[in-house]
Amino acid sequence: MDDEASLNAEAEDTANDTTPINPKFFDLLLGPAPNEEDLFERYRKHVINYGLLPYKQVIQFSLSEGGKAGESLYNHVLNGILVLQHLRGLLQLSDEETKVLFTAFTIHDINKVQASEHYQSYLELTKPNNVVREMSNVKLDVFFEGYEAYLNDIISLMQRHSGHNWTGVQALNLNNQPKFTLPMDRLDKLVLLMRAADGIDLSQTLDEQRHKDQFLHSINTFSDQQYTFWRHRVAEQRGSFSNIIHNAVVEEVSERFGLLPLLYYPDGVAYLQPKGHKPTLDPAVRSAIAARVADTINEMTSAGFREFIRAINMGITVDRKCLELNLPFAKILAAIDTIIQRRSVKADKMQALNEASIKRTSDLLAKRQAKAANPSAQQATKQAIEAILERGPVPQTNSQLQLGELIRSYYIFLIEHCEQAIPDAWPHLYQLLDLPAERWAVYDGFDARMDRAYAIATELQLTSEQLYHKIEADGSRLVDTQTTSDPRLATIDAYLQHVLVFDGQERSAADFAGSLPNYVRQNSKQCVQCSLPMKTDKWGSANVRSDIKIQMFSNRLAGGPGEPVKHICELCLIQYLVEKLNYREISGERTIYLHMFPYSFLPAPLLESLRSTFQHLTREDTLTGAVRLADVSTAILAIAQKRAPTLNFTMRTKADKAQPYGLYSPRYSKTLGGLITLPLNPAGETDTERFLFALQHALLLQHHFGCKVLLSAAAVPPLSKEAFGDVYVDLTPLHARGFVRQNDYEYFAQKSKDPGSLSKLWRQLEWLYQIREVVALANADPVVDFIGAMADHPLRIFYLAEKYAEAKAGHQASVWLIRTLFQPVRDLALSMGDQSMEKLDFHLNRLAEIARQGNLRGSSWKKSSMLTALDEVLRKINLQSEELNPAVLQAAAIEDMYQHIQRTRTLSGFKSGKKLLAACEAFVQVFFSDIYYGVYAGKPARLLNHEKVLRSAYHFYLQQHFRAKPLSAEEAQAEGLNADSSESE
Repeated sequence: MDDEASLNAEAEDTANDTTPINPKFFDLLLGPAPNEEDLFERYRKHVINYGLLPYKQVIQFSLSEGGKAGESLYNHVLNGILVLQHLRGLLQLSDEETKVLFTAFTIHDINKVQASEHYQSYLELTKPNNVVREMSNVKLDVFFEGYEAYLNDIISLMQRHSGHNWTGVQALNLNNQPKFTLPMDRLDKLVLLMRAADGIDLSQTLDEQRHKDQFLHSINTFSDQQYTFWRHRVAEQRGSFSNIIHNAVVEEVSERFGLLPLLYYPDGVAYLQPKGHKPTLDPAVRSAIAARVADTINEMTSAGFREFIRAINMGITVDRKCLELNLPFAKILAAIDTIIQRRSVKADKMQALNEASIKRTSDLLAKRQAKAANPSAQQATKQAIEAILERGPVPQTNSQLQLGELIRSYYIFLIEHCEQAIPDAWPHLYQLLDLPAERWAVYDGFDARMDRAYAIATELQLTSEQLYHKIEADGSRLVDTQTTSDPRLATIDAYLQHVLVFDGQERSAADFAGSLPNYVRQNSKQCVQCSLPMKTDKWGSANVRSDIKIQMFSNRLAGGPGEPVKHICELCLIQYLVEKLNYREISGERTIYLHMFPYSFLPAPLLESLRSTFQHLTREDTLTGAVRLADVSTAILAIAQKRAPTLNFTMRTKADKAQPYGLYSPRYSKTLGGLITLPLNPAGETDTERFLFALQHALLLQHHFGCKVLLSAAAVPPLSKEAFGDVYVDLTPLHARGFVRQNDYEYFAQKSKDPGSLSKLWRQLEWLYQIREVVALANADPVVDFIGAMADHPLRIFYLAEKYAEAKAGHQASVWLIRTLFQPVRDLALSMGDQSMEKLDFHLNRLAEIARQGNLRGSSWKKSSMLTALDEVLRKINLQSEELNPAVLQAAAIEDMYQHIQRTRTLSGFKSGKKLLAACEAFVQVFFSDIYYGVYAGKPARLLNHEKVLRSAYHFYLQQHFRAKPLSAEEAQAEGLNADSSESE
């Protein structure tokens, strides 16, 4: 970077002080309600955010196609309750009816919660004592004070909620009729709402019709006003930009036609439409929607316009977008001045700038003198320039330097945006600054963009305030009298013609034949992102986030040397602009995106509340730091062990600065819709560390929000939610391929209640973090190393665990850690599905059992002594040759093992005999027949390649057997030890 670039690089923004917060907003889920006494607020506070949380651990399966497989019971209940809440005013439910309905629906799936060793029918589970107990468990008794009088009403709704197989026989028993508080005819109608809320959750796509029809049947039977569903769809997914379109459509059709947006899907919205009020669609509707989209983007750009005023190598430049927004020049100038005032250039830097300016100007002066027809006539000008160079053409104080930078910035603004009104910018500036006419030629001797403004600043008689006001007045005269039409509006309107579809709207087939010639004519100038028949322009880095590189695009580029020229269409520019404005950006970050899809839909109240929550979060912290999960290992272990976790989040570092790593909260609520996309800046030095950080957040938020999650490097999800299971991982690094062995993960196998790949992944995480809890050091996290080991043979996990245990506690004390680690290490190794590991697990366990029973070790409890038997066999394998065949080596191993152990025991004063010899024979026999021949196919090279890891694994199994069965009194006496010596060593 040259001196000029260094100067501009010092215009970094400074953080404002703010009160730190510790957001647990994901626990709040729905954000604060304005009225603490409101009925729904009580339900939210006591049930949704507290009592109901254990329902997140109940993951539903399905034995048929679709169903609720992978969705938590919590989310099923939440969706139904929020749909009912949204319809509550429309259906004119009283508070008492609402409390009864909410209570019954919350625990209507009591059969999925109440675990029992013996089968219990739904009728048994809904007996009063069971219902009251479950109400207490989920805090419904706090929400519904005085519920006792309505208990029979609640039970009746629960027992009759299933339209196909309901158990509410007491409702028909006229001889033994229970007492109900609500009128029976009203209860019959509330049952319809139970069924409607229960079944609509199965409508998992916008197009699905059967469950929507059943929902309508129940609602229309309940209500005098009849309804139908009406839908809009956006036929292309462009992430946050598509959500802006969805929200613009919702606003327009709700206001214009009185429709009620009810179900938000990633690709569209389903509205409740009163029958007889069919929307009248014409081009004006689409144009109004396009205007709303453009207004939203303009609001975003206006709020974040400072991002388009940037200090670059050649000065401060203002992007054309600022003028297209019709921003007042005073606002633009204030942003420029803010960048300038933040600078504080050191003396050595000023001197370097001065020397660079002298060299440039001297070279320029020499060239002009050489070309001049009459050099003597310009002698006075030359001497004046040299005088400036002698005293210094660049100011040597920050205040004067800032004057020069302000002049230069206005000059750049004039030549970039006012060329027609001001064809020659410098004479205009000379007059504006009241500079003597005889000095104009002198100033012209300096480079127009790099040096002239600084040279003028060394002689300027104006104060900083006077200079600022002159530029402000002149710029306002040039800019504020002009208004520009919104250039995006026509582009957005044309795009909506391609992708926006309404129910009942006739659409012509895509004109591929008409688009193809246009695509071919623009060869190497087509949009690098899409194939829309729109005008393209050269791609500019100012329009996109800094992590968008050329590799992100297609190969529709002209070949040849040098940097290829990239073209992008106006629509894609808008899409990238939205992403740039909506999320905080850190230079040099490696952004990963979490795309969160609802299993079925997002109810309108949930989406509105999520918007409020993110807005609240952004308002609370003006730095808008990333949201990072704290205590990740604790949360993962809790979920893996079927305990309700508490997710803690932080936006502040230990030094009370903005958190750079974690999820970015969206700045603009209208970018949230049926698809929630959250960029993530992962912490870590390596690809594997960053991947693990992202995967942890993805899995924890998938569980917490109860949604499908797609983890990708792309800002737009590459798959629809129907194309994958519960979690899809699109960017696994090579080092982690032993851990994440596939892309698509599911809680349950297809059409089954058998655990699926995601359940296995959670178990593996549980074992990894159990290991971490035992051996983690202050300056090292072993999880990444163990993930790397999983890409090798499973035995390597034992070897790595042993080395970590030794590093943690030393060679002698590590035996206690090894015994603690045995089960999670063994489970993790077996989970890799390696058949040889399954065989080795059995055979190593058998060898350890033989060694324990025969006490096959040396004279001490050190590792080398404990592994005596295995080491003796491995030495013999290493000697194999044509003469020393396996049969000879097997006999030699038995004899040498026996002699070695006998000799060490004799030296220690202990006896040995037939029991020892039998143990040696059994050990060698099992090793050769089951491991050497059975697992390694009699190949000594294959076996010896695993020598180190095999020794570590055997050590784990051996220590486990010695812990499981301490020495008997007779054994201890024979060894000259106490009975508990094997434990105390």
